[in-house]
Amino acid sequence: GSAGVEIIRNSLRKDKASAADDMAFLKTAGSTVSCVFLFCDIRQFTDATECLQEEVFVFTNQIAAVVHSFCHAYGGSANKNIGDAFLVSWRLKDDTFENRDHQDQFDGG
Repeated sequence: GSAGVEIIRNSLRKDKASAADDMAFLKTAGSTVSCVFLFCDIRQFTDATECLQEEVFVFTNQIAAVVHSFCHAYGGSANKNIGDAFLVSWRLKDDTFENRDHQDQFDGG
């Protein structure tokens, strides 16, 4: 997802002259990213697939459009869709939970 994009981008930017440099880079400390994850799935999806048959893809894509649009509207990223399941995430602005009022912690809010 979007949280991992920075990690991959930074690793590709590193100047590595040899395999030893690659191994040294892999052993460097990582970074912590605080996120909120939401997992949801379509209720009674099996029943819906039996009724809708070939139209099930249209149904699933319509639901995906709604889930993704709400996610993006509130600053989140859709990470994964697997059949009737959706995983979306929101990266927190700072990586601490010191503050009890988390409403302003979201990138989108």
